[in-house]
Amino acid sequence: MEIKELKLDMVGTKYVAAFSEYAAIIPGKVGTFSHRKAEIPNVTNDSIIVYEPKTGDDHKIGYFYIGFITEGPVDRIPSGMDYLQVEGSFAVLETEFDVTKMGEYYSVLVKWLYAEGYQEHPTDQIVEIYTGQNGQIDQLSICLPVLSPKHVP
Repeated sequence: MEIKELKLDMVGTKYVAAFSEYAAIIPGKVGTFSHRKAEIPNVTNDSIIVYEPKTGDDHKIGYFYIGFITEGPVDRIPSGMDYLQVEGSFAVLETEFDVTKMGEYYSVLVKWLYAEGYQEHPTDQIVEIYTGQNGQIDQLSICLPVLSPKHVP
């Protein structure tokens, strides 16, 4: 685990749903979206999900983007998609992908970043990057936005 400065370009589709439904709906949305990969210019093999953070118990509905990382900015955005730039300081956990361990991965990363004197950024987007070949995901990078120790209240 480490703190990294990220600057990524991506093209994806925005979805809105109840946070409580994410685990049930995201896999289907990923499958549907992956069929549109060929429409995206300068696309890489890395898929990405960008999440709005849940800010409290009364925050019931959130958004997330499912997309692909691109090699630089994209001028021609396919219909129904958006171009986004993701940048900032992130605590990053890189591991082999195992969907059954997602909660564990997040717990380990959060404990590590607090032990290192950082704090999660309360409003910046959370990023997951999936790397693999031929539709098989091998590696996962979980990227939590952080406040530097100087900015921790």
